[in-house]
Amino acid sequence: MKNSNSRPPNKNFNRSPDRNGPRRDGPRRDGPRPPRTCPDVARNAAAMLLWLVLDEKQSLDEAMNNLSQYSQLDGRDRGFAAMVVKSTLRHLGHVEKLLNAQIERPLPETANYVRALLRSALGQHLAKIAPAHAIIDRAVSLAKYDKKAFGMAGLVNAVLRRCFDNIDKVSFDDIELLPKSWSSRYIAAYGEEKTRKIAQSFLIPAPIDLTIKPNLSPEEIAQIEQDFQGTRVGSTIRIPRS
Repeated sequence: MKNSNSRPPNKNFNRSPDRNGPRRDGPRRDGPRPPRTCPDVARNAAAMLLWLVLDEKQSLDEAMNNLSQYSQLDGRDRGFAAMVVKSTLRHLGHVEKLLNAQIERPLPETANYVRALLRSALGQHLAKIAPAHAIIDRAVSLAKYDKKAFGMAGLVNAVLRRCFDNIDKVSFDDIELLPKSWSSRYIAAYGEEKTRKIAQSFLIPAPIDLTIKPNLSPEEIAQIEQDFQGTRVGSTIRIPRS
């Protein structure tokens, strides 16, 4: 005899055991989940460093010393992460201008990682570190990796695409690279043209100094200067970085 209280099985629910009672229905978790492994450890570390510097107000040296995601990287990835962070900080005034033009409503205060991903992606683009499509792909993958940013991966994709598509329509002034509190004082003291040159110097990475070994001959030193397009400064050869 068929039980009138019986019900057909619901395909959207599965049966799960309960230690303290009978088996009960629960929703099946078929939706996408964040990946378990980080898709790009170097860019992830760069975003977290920017978060600490710009939102938590730590110095870059302090953040690099304290962040295990950075300190545990191998030499190549650590160098890349540092390059991304420093390039983003140099271009920060232009990065913020691009973001403010494309984000209709301010991101919530809790979206620190998403904000850092967007900043680092634009910093990479302005510094010409990587192609636009690769930058977007990595940023979206990292947003999906982070549990809090997972639901904002679509926003990251849309904002970056709009920024890259409209970057030629944005008028940049090098003075914008300086914090506003600095630029107003510099303009008052040195004038607009000199202040602009000061701001432009922010985009030039510090040179590399090679110490000359005492046993090198003048010919060998001259060859090193030629090979690296360096300049002799005392007991070092100074190599500019592009």
